[in-house]
Amino acid sequence: MCGVICLSTNAPKPKKDYNAFIAKIKEAVDFVQDMKGTVLCISHIDADGLTSAGIIGKAMHRAQKIYHIRCIRQLELPIISEISRMHKVNNIIFTDLGSGQLAGINKYLANRKILILDHHPAITEPAHESIIHINPFDYNYNGTDEISGAGMTYFFAKHLDERNIDSAPIAVVGALADRQDKGKKKALKGLNKKIVQDGIKAGLLEERLDIRLFGRETRPIYQALEYTTDPFLPGLTGDGDMCLRFMRDTKIPQQKGDEWRSLQDLSSEERRTLVEALITYGLQNGMSAEESQSILGMVYVLTKEQKGTLLRDAREFGSLLNSCGRLHATGIAIGICMGERKFLLQEAENIMSEYRRKISKFIEIINTDSEHLKEYPNLLVFDGRDLIDDSMIGTVTSIAISTKKFINKKKPLVGFAKSDDGTIKVSSRGTTQLVEKGLNLGLALREAVEKLGTKAEGGGHNIAAGARIPQGTEALLIENLNEALEKQIGEKKPEVKQTTLIPKKDKSTGSSSSSKHSKSTTKSSTKTKKTNSSKKK
Repeated sequence: MCGVICLSTNAPKPKKDYNAFIAKIKEAVDFVQDMKGTVLCISHIDADGLTSAGIIGKAMHRAQKIYHIRCIRQLELPIISEISRMHKVNNIIFTDLGSGQLAGINKYLANRKILILDHHPAITEPAHESIIHINPFDYNYNGTDEISGAGMTYFFAKHLDERNIDSAPIAVVGALADRQDKGKKKALKGLNKKIVQDGIKAGLLEERLDIRLFGRETRPIYQALEYTTDPFLPGLTGDGDMCLRFMRDTKIPQQKGDEWRSLQDLSSEERRTLVEALITYGLQNGMSAEESQSILGMVYVLTKEQKGTLLRDAREFGSLLNSCGRLHATGIAIGICMGERKFLLQEAENIMSEYRRKISKFIEIINTDSEHLKEYPNLLVFDGRDLIDDSMIGTVTSIAISTKKFINKKKPLVGFAKSDDGTIKVSSRGTTQLVEKGLNLGLALREAVEKLGTKAEGGGHNIAAGARIPQGTEALLIENLNEALEKQIGEKKPEVKQTTLIPKKDKSTGSSSSSKHSKSTTKSSTKTKKTNSSKKK
């Protein structure tokens, strides 16, 4: 039933303006071509940021610009202030960050020539003509699932020099690493789709429907099952012995001679058998039909990369880069994105092995340690301050929220980790279902952080957001965030007239809850009961 005012759910969506988007990109190309002196390129440390850095680095090299690349965890005011003191740096390109920090950029970097290529929602607008800001939301493209930071950087690079079309596969890696495969059958969509088409046309990329297992190119099939977290396979993900048993039951030969077979070694008939077995298994183990069938989806193959390497499958490539970023090896990751191989690839593989060991340990902690996991009316909080590295809390919460344990709670997950400088890193993750219900973690976290009254900043996408806050403000942040989420996804309870309110008796005392607050209104009584229930949790 509608109330007095009904808002139409059939309102036309704003039209996407691709021509205006490209016109702004071309304006940025002219702007950068006129830059004199060194160009400082600043990007994020995650896989999307690293692919962005690799694309802009290659573009600057081809344009014969003197450039320097720096990757950071977060663009905070102290870093912006630090950059402002670099008096010899007059040209700056921000990739995969900057939109959410325009207020600081306007204040401290007004006298520099600045280009911002970002896909996160912006809070304000550039205040100076020397700042060019290109954001997909301004052209009615959703930066959460239609274009990544790497994609924004790719469009700029492509129009700077057509040879940079060879960076299309790297932009696809960035989009997939940022979990933007939200189209039909886990395909990329929107502006990302145009990048895929560029890569296919150039003979650099292949898009096809296949089994989505992690390690399709590089792992024995049972290990690929073990390492797959999207979708999370209850009883298989993380359990190698169970995966071996499952594969034996399929009767699909796992070895050829002494060599383990990978997914790529399977015949069409064997693939069909494996898909049917996985869907049946999922349905028997509590997965919905949609979840079970999501094992089959679009995969993206970098056709020029050597078969059997971590760089051949775009999702695996992204995981390799993410591990480098989280373990402070950004230089190696950027070098690989710019085309370097040889010893850098071996280094990256070693880093990834170490990273996966850490992730496995942390996921085990978050799934079994109830002492550090607390539930509130509108969110779940994992306190990993003394348990998890701050550079890895985002990855851990991303994986955890996709597991059945957390999906069933139908609440976003917030993780805390302590940084070396004493601040607290906050990472929050939601699900597609929660976003459809109204969740916007970027807005909620920003609002919660602003209420702290400190210089802390927070923000991000509707499905994933982060912040860094002063130590000691965690409890207040949770309270603020819970209130912000109540407005977005809180259960709407029907209003009850005061005359019909029947006080409930307290089980422990036998007295009614209203007897303690006889002058309270219905609204305050409801709030009291809600607060009491949250304390019990």
